[in-house]
Amino acid sequence: MTIDNILQGYINTLKSIVLNDSKISGAGVTRKEMYTYLYTKSVEQGTFVPAEYREKVISSLLNSWYTYDVLQGAMDDPYVSDVHVIGTTTIVKRNGSNYESTESRFSSEDALMEFIARKLENT
Repeated sequence: MTIDNILQGYINTLKSIVLNDSKISGAGVTRKEMYTYLYTKSVEQGTFVPAEYREKVISSLLNSWYTYDVLQGAMDDPYVSDVHVIGTTTIVKRNGSNYESTESRFSSEDALMEFIARKLENT
């Protein structure tokens, strides 16, 4: 099993716990409150995440919920003027030329749909 698969397993476990907890999954929860919740869950028996993976797992979840998820790198790049998402493919316009971005790609259509739903929540 690769490290990416191990991390994804921990991410999926914590994500499921958050989504099933109506107090924490609703709107209005700050990033700091979510971090505290995730950290607490990651040290509990049954949802334990080893220390060497803990910050990466928590950061991954926080970034997906509180930023532009996998698109954040492209959004932060001062040379990128446009970002287009077509399915799981991301096209960025950098310095006037279009490029397919491999680092700003959603892992699946479901991941993209979750991202869209989060961004449209409360609109």
